[in-house]
Amino acid sequence: MSKLLTGTVFVCVFYSVCKAYTNSVYSLSMLCVGFFNMDGQPKSMTSPSTGLTEEELGHIGHIASSVPVEDFTIHGGLSRILKGRAAMVGQRVCDWALGEYMAFGSLLKEGTHIRLSGQDVERGTFSHRHHVLHDQNVDKRICIPMNHIAPNQAPYTVCNSSLSEYGVLGFELGFAMASPNALVLWEAQFGDFHNTAQCIIDQFICPGQAKWVRQNGIVLLLPHGMEGMGPEHSSARPERFLQMCNEDPDAYPKFSAEEFAVRQLYDCNWIIVNCSTPANYFHVLRRQILQPFRKPLIVFTPKSLLRHPDAKSNFDDMLPGEGGMEGDEGGFRLARRGGWKLAMVMMAPSNI
Repeated sequence: MSKLLTGTVFVCVFYSVCKAYTNSVYSLSMLCVGFFNMDGQPKSMTSPSTGLTEEELGHIGHIASSVPVEDFTIHGGLSRILKGRAAMVGQRVCDWALGEYMAFGSLLKEGTHIRLSGQDVERGTFSHRHHVLHDQNVDKRICIPMNHIAPNQAPYTVCNSSLSEYGVLGFELGFAMASPNALVLWEAQFGDFHNTAQCIIDQFICPGQAKWVRQNGIVLLLPHGMEGMGPEHSSARPERFLQMCNEDPDAYPKFSAEEFAVRQLYDCNWIIVNCSTPANYFHVLRRQILQPFRKPLIVFTPKSLLRHPDAKSNFDDMLPGEGGMEGDEGGFRLARRGGWKLAMVMMAPSNI
């Protein structure tokens, strides 16, 4: 009799869990309107082009290298940086900061709200970003050029936060969950600092869809590289993130060529990238919003490559159909277009 009761209780509990899960799948469609069918599956498995036209790149590049407010005096050192950006735009190339600017600016122009937080994100930990300009003659007067790209653009929110990774990342995770059509990014001052927010990463970001039936498109920018900063300032621990991927390493996905890349991303619990060029980074950021679902994105960002003279991308790599996210046959169209003979693909968690 006791075994029968135990079995009955188990069935009741199992039924309750299944019912709760089903209700959660329905609410997933309510939270992310336009993304999912009633069964919780994406309405589409194709991703729009992530490239931009030459005119769009030139316009955003001009905004990134100028002060769009009159009677605004910037620091002399920053003036040299903006002149350098203008020179790059004239040469049709971009460095890491300008590639990020192109991605952000284009999404804002298309109506996507962008929110970036972290301890030193306005300037950038390595003084490369400079998204907030400060008037040297008027105290507390600032200018955010990114909010001057187009008349009807979406707002850009960039805010320095306290060095409380646990609290800040938790807040940004909630913001991203409630706003699936916004690009929400959190940048650690150094990639190592994500360890203080490990609870948020392990309990909510990594298993978010499997455990909570919730998709989340939050982006983690983690500066990574053994470049002289010492303990707690050198490694974002890519091996830990890779170990928490739920993709089966022994199973090769069998999908049609049209949906192969998108389906492969959808079946993973999160997307982990270690970009090597500004164009890669540009396409990754735009894909994060344009793809037909939401997944956490972990980006191991560089240090020395931010200013390395060879770490630049040509505008041709950012045009429609030419970028690393759009090449067919695994993304090697760029290699074929350049006339290269591809002999080997090397993967490493840091510099090669």
